[in-house]
Amino acid sequence: MKKFKKIASLVLAASMMIAMPVSVASTTMVAYAATVQGPVTLSVPEDDTHTYEVYQIFTGDYDDTTKKLSNVKWGQNGALPEGAKVGDVVADSVLTDLQSVATSTDDQTKLTKIKSYASLTAENKFGTVSKDASLSVPTGYYLVKDTDKSLDDTNDAYTTYITMVVGDTVIKRKAVKPSSDKTVQDEAGDAEEGATDGYGKSADHDINETFNFKLTATIPADADIAAYSSYPITFSDTMSKGITFENIVSVKVNDNDVKGYTLSDNAKNGLNGEATWTLTTPDLKSYVSADKATTVEVVYAAHLNEDAKINAASGDTTNINTSHIEYNNNPNGKGTGKTPDQPTYVFTFGINNKKVIDTADGQPLKDAGFKLYKEDGATEYALIYDSAKNAYRPVKSNETSEEMKSAENGTFNVIGLDAGTYVLKETTTPAGYNTAADTTIVISATHKDKYVDLSKSENLDNTIIDKTGTNLPTTGGMGTTILYVAGAILVIAGAAVLVIKKRHEA
Repeated sequence: MKKFKKIASLVLAASMMIAMPVSVASTTMVAYAATVQGPVTLSVPEDDTHTYEVYQIFTGDYDDTTKKLSNVKWGQNGALPEGAKVGDVVADSVLTDLQSVATSTDDQTKLTKIKSYASLTAENKFGTVSKDASLSVPTGYYLVKDTDKSLDDTNDAYTTYITMVVGDTVIKRKAVKPSSDKTVQDEAGDAEEGATDGYGKSADHDINETFNFKLTATIPADADIAAYSSYPITFSDTMSKGITFENIVSVKVNDNDVKGYTLSDNAKNGLNGEATWTLTTPDLKSYVSADKATTVEVVYAAHLNEDAKINAASGDTTNINTSHIEYNNNPNGKGTGKTPDQPTYVFTFGINNKKVIDTADGQPLKDAGFKLYKEDGATEYALIYDSAKNAYRPVKSNETSEEMKSAENGTFNVIGLDAGTYVLKETTTPAGYNTAADTTIVISATHKDKYVDLSKSENLDNTIIDKTGTNLPTTGGMGTTILYVAGAILVIAGAAVLVIKKRHEA
């Protein structure tokens, strides 16, 4: 009997404590119904989507003057048979022990302490409460907890309270969950509207040009972070086929560098398109405060590869990367929350070119040479032929630029270009033809989410015409005679002018 009195004292002490978390397999709260007459109502707000299980540990009469229960008896889910009398003395010395339940990092210790005064068998619970169904209960002590496994793999967190309830009570959820975001870097002036520091939800780049992605997790201020055994964050990032991971640039918490993070093996060994990699931070409990949000930021480098979707006209892209975070969502046991996927979109562009002869049917002209220059018309844009794509693309770091040549059908298309202004110059003209004039190409891109508008662009589809040059006369024959006659006429004319000049002088 002494053992049960001690247990009763432990639980009665809980009535004096407000907002102290305890634990079993999921988040818990103890509610102390404080009214002398009649039942009280447990309910939840309309915006609370949780369903809570209610366990009756004790019943009793509440004295609003002394703030104590009397005639305390074991309830339906108490450690002893329902209706067995407990006693009314509360020992203050048990507060320290109860506090150890809230701060313990040993889940088994928590569970053992809770089970010393409550039988948490879901099939034998007193009832449930949700936004759609309140619950009427006698005055007494109640354990109110989220249904086990109800929030696993969701973007939500189990809630935890020990609170003293006076009269009808609305259970106020105290669940802190982080949020996540992903953005992509763009050049100054090219970033989409609303981008911050050059980072937005979409960007445009050359193939093989390195740029950065930024993954962000925001953890709200949480006074009860100590209730978690640990609080790491796992970033999960999925690359599309056209984007290649390069390396981690930085990992920061509140702008401070973080060491000791864990990177998945596929990222450490390099990966190329259509792959998911992860980065897990160390325990972040020491960074989370009660009055200020905590920001975790991961920056990594990547580039568009040869499999990137090319836009030569307005339309969608498949160069999409997504990320989410996974986090500990159960302060009293095992459970993992997951934020929704956050996408980013990266565009790259192409121009279609065809070299033809100035004829009625536009006959293709082979082996005309071209080079692409930047807007200044002097800085060459390094390109190389990609036989797999039947087009020219920007070079990799270990490749050498080459002159573009028109193919048998006259084409020499270019893929993988950033937005901007370019100059296309004919650098090798086939014999018998005049060099074509330069072509100025403008790629004007306005992108939002996965769609890009190229309607203000110029010369994305070019037909470049070479005209036949004037034939020079051959040696001998009529051509030579004409030259002789013309020369004689010039000599005679010159002599006549000289004679006339001298006569005037005389």
